[in-house]
Amino acid sequence: MRYILTLIAFLCILQADAQEIKVKRSQVIIDGVPVLKYKKNRGLDVSFYSQRTNEELIYLTTKPFLHQPAAADEYIVVNFLGEGIKTETTYTDRINALTTHRIIERFVMWLWDNGVINSDGTLHPGNVRKFHAKYDDNISSRMLLLP
Repeated sequence: MRYILTLIAFLCILQADAQEIKVKRSQVIIDGVPVLKYKKNRGLDVSFYSQRTNEELIYLTTKPFLHQPAAADEYIVVNFLGEGIKTETTYTDRINALTTHRIIERFVMWLWDNGVINSDGTLHPGNVRKFHAKYDDNISSRMLLLP
C-alpha cells in the first residue's frame, strides 16, 4: 500500500511539472497562453510565426530519402529562420503521430523540452545552437545523388 501511494505521489509531481501544449485555430497554446501561430503549407510542411510580430520563426518540413532504400523512409528539416540554422534529422520518432495537430504538439514539446522556445514565443539562440548540435545529422551533405 505504501508503495502504491509513493508511486501515485511521484506521478502527480511529474504531471504538475509538465507543460500543457494545445493546438487550436492555427495557434500553439502553452499552459493556456497563445505563444505561436502556425500555418500548414503543403503536405506536412508547417510554418511557425511569432504571436506578437507575425515574423516567421521556424519552418518544419519532411523530406524523403532518395535512392537509399536501406535508410529510413524520411527525415525532417527544421529551419530556424531568424537564426539562419538548418537542422536535418532522422529523429522522426519525436514527432510521429496520426494527425497534423498531434505532430505539431509533439514538435513544439520537443522544442520546449530543449529550451528552444521561450514562454513569450521567441527563440532562445543559445538553445537553438544546442538543439542543432544535438540533433543535426547533416543528411544532405551525405546523400548520394544518382542521375
